[in-house]
Amino acid sequence: AARMASTFDRLSGGRLLVNVVTGGDPVELAGDGIFLSHDERYGLTDEFMTIWRGLMQGDKVTYQGKHLRAETGEVLFPALQKPYPPVYFGGSSPAAQQIA
Repeated sequence: AARMASTFDRLSGGRLLVNVVTGGDPVELAGDGIFLSHDERYGLTDEFMTIWRGLMQGDKVTYQGKHLRAETGEVLFPALQKPYPPVYFGGSSPAAQQIA
C-alpha cells in the first residue's frame, strides 16, 4: 500500500490524498475475508498506519504487531509530498477516536 501510494503521488505530481476506511458492514467485510470485531479492526488500522507512515517517511520498517508484521520494508521511490500525502480518517466510536 505504501509503494502504491508513493507511486500514485509521484504520477499525480504530488496531488494524492489518502482516505483510510477501517470497515463497516460485517457481511461485506466477511466477503473480503475480514472477520475481526469492530474494535479489532481499529487495532489493525493502527498497526497498518504505523507501518505505512514509517515507510512513507523513508524509514526501513521492521514491525511486529498483533495483526501485522513487516521485516525491513522500504519504499524505494518516495512520494513527493512530505512526510507523506495527507491522510483522512473518520469514525465516531471510542476505538476510532483513539486511533485517529
